[in-house]
Amino acid sequence: MNSFYLLMLLVLIIVVTAIFLTYYMYQLVLIDATSRKIAKPKFWAFLAASSQNGSGLPIYLFKRKGTLSYLSEIEKISVLRIKKKICALLLFDLVVFILAVWIL
Repeated sequence: MNSFYLLMLLVLIIVVTAIFLTYYMYQLVLIDATSRKIAKPKFWAFLAASSQNGSGLPIYLFKRKGTLSYLSEIEKISVLRIKKKICALLLFDLVVFILAVWIL
């Protein structure tokens, strides 16, 4: 019975990290869309971050294809910080997933 509770805890951790990943993806696309002066950047950020199968991100990437980025130094630092957080969350998620599979 203890392994069941541990497995449920690991699943909860995976769900929470997925929520944070979605939020950070939204922030990343929002910064990028506003720096490229794309109309309705919140819409594009929501579209890119909210689709379950990841189909919104390629649509945004096709939309931004012909635009130039005007990131300031503060925005570049913010983007790098968000990318590091995303990488850390993905690594943490992978470790938790391996632990969950190992418990089964």
